[in-house]
Amino acid sequence: MPWTFYNASGQRLSSAANTPAQAVASDIIAGTNQDTYVPPDLLKHHPGVLKASAEVASNGALQANSYNITSSSRQGTGDFTLTIATDLAQATGSVVSLCVQNASGAADDIASYDAHAVSTVNYSTWSAGTQADKTCNIAIFGESV
Repeated sequence: MPWTFYNASGQRLSSAANTPAQAVASDIIAGTNQDTYVPPDLLKHHPGVLKASAEVASNGALQANSYNITSSSRQGTGDFTLTIATDLAQATGSVVSLCVQNASGAADDIASYDAHAVSTVNYSTWSAGTQADKTCNIAIFGESV
């Protein structure tokens, strides 16, 4: 049985256009041309797709489950920098962080993202209102190159 395709307005596509075209990276980034499909190898260009992530131990060591991060460094107590392997297109987007609570379960163990560029993210970790070394998970979203 053949497939039937519809455009974004719900109109049936003509028989000559029964197969949608593959989107290009610029269409994916801009969110244009809805009569196309996004192939798996280009999905990474969509701004809503994770671009990099890391679990960083309290001593600054990068853990094995990191994605698109080449290194992590501890600049000082509670002060860390991540280096992104494949740069972002712009120094905008979102950085989401989550710290592992200490054994007492203190509710104020946090990570605050300080700044990011196309190739780095700087963040600070805090406990009980004081900068402290914490194990954190960081996720980075934005436009890819």
